[in-house]
Amino acid sequence: MNTNSVRIIGGKLKGRKIYFPDSKGLRPTSDFVRETLFNWLMASTWGSICLDAFAGSGAIGFEAISRGAEKVFFIEQQPAILRQLQLTASQIGASQQSQIIQDNTLKFLQKPAFTQFDLIFLDPPFHEQLIVPSLQAIQKNNWLKPTGYIYVEYEREFELAPYIPEGLKLIKSKHIGVVSYGLIGFAEPSA
Repeated sequence: MNTNSVRIIGGKLKGRKIYFPDSKGLRPTSDFVRETLFNWLMASTWGSICLDAFAGSGAIGFEAISRGAEKVFFIEQQPAILRQLQLTASQIGASQQSQIIQDNTLKFLQKPAFTQFDLIFLDPPFHEQLIVPSLQAIQKNNWLKPTGYIYVEYEREFELAPYIPEGLKLIKSKHIGVVSYGLIGFAEPSA
């Protein structure tokens, strides 16, 4: 199994490498996109409780820890990737802030929430139609705090806006290459 790596780009763990195995559909969020995301979340990351819903390499979750997140729950289904997440958390000194759970993310989100998250990172494998049911499950089962945000990363050709559940709205979005990404939060209640 080949091992690839990305670097944490900001915060107390800046420069530390995150290793991950080759796996179909696993594509870590690029440095540029992670930098944009955490610029958007600058005031929200410190002390936050986060969910890295389709963890994969863990790049976004470990980046959040590096930038002051109190706890990140990583959900990953594949055993080899799960073991690498555990190893990475240990190697970079992030075991205390990491809760690594082996589960199917969609099944996990369809359960009643055991806690509400400040930040949910939703970056599923492309072309598997997982964004919309994940957003619906997050909303239905109250996984997001009222002041929280959902980061979404998806195929550029997919039109997300019509599928955002009622009560949520796309706050910011950008595109780079074949990737679209954005932040979703609660819509203001109408008067």
